[in-house]
Amino acid sequence: MACNADEQFLLNRLANSAIDIYAMVVVLSRASRALEQNLLSARHESMLTKVICDEVMTTAVPSIIHYFDNLSLKLRSPFVYD
Repeated sequence: MACNADEQFLLNRLANSAIDIYAMVVVLSRASRALEQNLLSARHESMLTKVICDEVMTTAVPSIIHYFDNLSLKLRSPFVYD
């Protein structure tokens, strides 16, 4: 049962990371549009984008790396029973 709980925890982290990365893409798109069109909000959008991208890079990316490290360990282990 603990194995299933561990898998659910990892999948939850992966799903949250995907949401964070999607949000990062949206913010990047919005900021680049504001910069291209020289909008008044471009500077603010740029600063906001930096903050959000920095946050995602420190939270989502390590979670994804952790997920795939665990997955590769599980795939390599001859003693895993599912």
